[in-house]
Amino acid sequence: MVYSSTILVGWSLRGVISPENNYMGADSTEFWAADVAARNGKYYFYFSDR
Repeated sequence: MVYSSTILVGWSLRGVISPENNYMGADSTEFWAADVAARNGKYYFYFSDR
């Protein structure tokens, strides 16, 4: 699930990231080490896949 907060209190659910909703497919079990990084005012969600 993806949550957001402007002051790190009172979090709001924004959506769900799942294998079914991206290129990996519904049967993927190779999703590891997810993290988020900030750069130039944007946030990037990244992970390893196999």
